[in-house]
Amino acid sequence: MRRAALAALVAGLAGCGGDAVTAPGPSSFAAVVLPGAALTVTIQADPVAATHDRLRPLQATWRVVIQETAGVSGRLLWVNATLRDAASGARAWPEASLYLGTDALVPLLGSDRLPAGGTLSVPGSLTYSLPSGGRVAIVDVAVQLADDNGHQVSVVAQAELR
Repeated sequence: MRRAALAALVAGLAGCGGDAVTAPGPSSFAAVVLPGAALTVTIQADPVAATHDRLRPLQATWRVVIQETAGVSGRLLWVNATLRDAASGARAWPEASLYLGTDALVPLLGSDRLPAGGTLSVPGSLTYSLPSGGRVAIVDVAVQLADDNGHQVSVVAQAELR
């Protein structure tokens, strides 16, 4: 009985004579784009304090204040700071940059999470000398966040340290 039904089905298909069989087309759908986080980054600088010995490097300390303003929380991926000589633009030495990834941010802040509408304050510090022999440095700070809606947000800020 099953063989007869299968044979009838095959015969019926063979009799189609090459007629095209159209399958229904894809359904139309609307893509939903979720909003991304928006960040405001400011640098709050403490004055650069020279050590007592003029041959020793200077010490720069600052706070990077990161505020989420679009109502989307996320995970702070990294904060990177680079010091340059304000007079020449050359990189400071011996420590010209500070990179804080998740492995450094979690112990420093207790978490790498930035709540929706929330603020994180990330401290930074470098010991340095400037090629010009001066005291004024420029700190460039870059921040990257992976928000909970799948976006990555990067922001750059700059401040003069005296």
